Amino acid sequence: MNQEGKSIYEQYLEIVSATPEVDSSLLQKHVRNLRESEKYLPIGMTFLFITNSSKQKYEFITKNVEYCTGLKLQDLYEEGVNYIMSRIHPEEIKKWHAIVGEIINELLKLPEDQRLKANFQLQYRLKNGSGKYINISDGHIPIALNDDGIPYLFLSQVTVLGSGEKAEPKGILMCLNNNNEYDVIFKTPDKAGNIEIFLTDREIEVLNYVGKGMTSKDIADKIHVSKETVDKHRKNIIKKMNVNNVVEAYSKAKRADLIE
Repeated sequence: MNQEGKSIYEQYLEIVSATPEVDSSLLQKHVRNLRESEKYLPIGMTFLFITNSSKQKYEFITKNVEYCTGLKLQDLYEEGVNYIMSRIHPEEIKKWHAIVGEIINELLKLPEDQRLKANFQLQYRLKNGSGKYINISDGHIPIALNDDGIPYLFLSQVTVLGSGEKAEPKGILMCLNNNNEYDVIFKTPDKAGNIEIFLTDREIEVLNYVGKGMTSKDIADKIHVSKETVDKHRKNIIKKMNVNNVVEAYSKAKRADLIE
């Protein structure tokens, strides 16, 4: 991908635009899974969707997107990915393009059989349905490759992290290794450097259980609170530690000797 004058992201979209229609059986399988998962999502915090980069549209979006963002399902389906792109904070869109370009570059360096084991996440500000900016974490897992081995269909998740606080856009690309653990392939530099981490005892307890592979429901049962409370703890941990997800938070806390 080295066409002069075009960003890597733009070149990527051109390449995958010729991808044939999605395998309907594959798509329906993931839609069924998302419909089931939707029952357990915390209202106002997280929504799931399937992104088709080749057509720049969403194949499916869980209904709670409206609770999380105030954006209308109909607008998202009709206008597709460009609708979301138009709502990224203008101070961050250029950096967003650069980060996504770097992630795509690194993703395509992976052997083809590892690309469906990848997981990349972004953090940036998005304008909600009320015209106010919110901080979100936007994660994507490839679920289909085109004939050239390039990912074009993604299982995606957005979690609302905050109410528009100014923060540098961030991105991370990870890949599952043979031990079923994520290796970090690419990560935007942390300009804040080594900052002191302040977590409550309960947040540290939750993070310890995350490191043991427990789900929010498992943790809730273990510490005798609601699943929604655990999800709020996870959200606070991500925000406090300035990371993309709880997996990265666990690794960072481990290095800082905050957890066992």
